[in-house]
Amino acid sequence: MSEAPAEPVSAAIQRQVLKLTVTYEPLEDRLRLSMLDQNNQQLVLWMTQRMANQLIAPLVKMLDTTLPLPQGAPPAAKPVAQVWKQAEAELQMKKTAPVPPADDRNEHGLIRSVRLHGSDSEVHMEFRWNESESIILPSSHTALRQLLRIIHRKYRDAAWPVDGLWPAWFDVNNQASILPASQIN
Repeated sequence: MSEAPAEPVSAAIQRQVLKLTVTYEPLEDRLRLSMLDQNNQQLVLWMTQRMANQLIAPLVKMLDTTLPLPQGAPPAAKPVAQVWKQAEAELQMKKTAPVPPADDRNEHGLIRSVRLHGSDSEVHMEFRWNESESIILPSSHTALRQLLRIIHRKYRDAAWPVDGLWPAWFDVNNQASILPASQIN
């Protein structure tokens, strides 16, 4: 996996994900990314726990470095702001129909690498499953936060370890310790 400097990705020559459904498949012990591209073609890519583990930190770092804070805000304000931005993104999540199940005629592949392109407003993840084929998932920061929440839930479904991998502000159980206690005088 590599992080690339912010640069525009040519949509004319790259396949792009228009719709994505993430599920955990116990028999494979992998995440299944069912996708529809801009031509309404189905694609199923498999992501191992190892690949997902390598992807989380750079994605969270992108969110962290692009989170605006007021000038002079103390460092302790950053996790609090992250809790609020994450909650805001999750409140905007809408239930949609999943990508229909793929059959043997649809493309399948194991994700071999992910290349990240980021800017202040969006992230592009380029999934590569062989040397000549890739697909780009363009994502606003809000959509990235929503996707990360879905992946976090799949980690829980799979009973994959989350401690030390996900930031403390991401875990709902830790949010109470991050947010300042209300004081009434």
